[in-house]
Amino acid sequence: KGVSPWMSGILLETDGEDKLVATATNGMQTITQSTTCTVSVGGKILLYGKLFTSIASKLPNGDCEIDATSGKRANIKMHGYSTNLSLLDPSDFVSKGDCVGETKTLYVVASELINAFKTVFYAMAVQDTRAQLIAANMCYKGDKVFVCGLNGFQLGVYGFKANLSSGATEWDTTIPRKCVSDIMSLIPPTDKEIQITTDGTHAVVTYDNISVKTILVAGAYINYQQIIKSTEANIKVMADVKQLKGAVERVMILCEGKNRVLRVYVNSNDGTLAVAAKGETG
Repeated sequence: KGVSPWMSGILLETDGEDKLVATATNGMQTITQSTTCTVSVGGKILLYGKLFTSIASKLPNGDCEIDATSGKRANIKMHGYSTNLSLLDPSDFVSKGDCVGETKTLYVVASELINAFKTVFYAMAVQDTRAQLIAANMCYKGDKVFVCGLNGFQLGVYGFKANLSSGATEWDTTIPRKCVSDIMSLIPPTDKEIQITTDGTHAVVTYDNISVKTILVAGAYINYQQIIKSTEANIKVMADVKQLKGAVERVMILCEGKNRVLRVYVNSNDGTLAVAAKGETG
């Protein structure tokens, strides 16, 4: 409701190198992906996104032909299937998230970044009046990037090594949760490099033939380091991850209702840790 028609479209454009580039945007974020193709007549068209993706998802594997030389409709043909789709005006399409002016770039291994996002994603707020909490903060210190998710009740931090572009010494960006989710679903956790370029207001994440552009969350992120330092722990426990996870999953089956509480007991005398939960049925 209230969304401009062009914003719900997918822009398809070709260049002189037999490449097809697909672009979609929601006004705050733009995703682009390219693929090789055979170009007979170059140009660009704007299709209704939901309808086009529904049709494309039903087509079998193989080559299809898109003919939009009429300028009014796009004819899609493949293995006896044929359909005509109305076109939107491609001149209305506006890509959001491009960097302007002075920029700096962070180079990270794809698997490290995806693992970091997946580790802290649970701690990002889904809804909140503070935009910084519906996001992930990336802060560069030394030779490491620390990714943080914080929702007021939970805090998740993951650090890994990365390289900053020459001449740059600081990096502190806050990426919206929606963009983080899209990066996790679009980019595979490989050993290839991801480039993240920012001008302080926008960020462009580039991997292979995929580009994700976004407007960053403005304002200073919450000083979570101070939160960690101000909490003096009087109990510290080292436990096997798999054993602890398995124990929690087993006892939480009975933890139901409004008061979902997991109780943790530590016995310093025999070096054991126990978890317990209870509900109305057991």
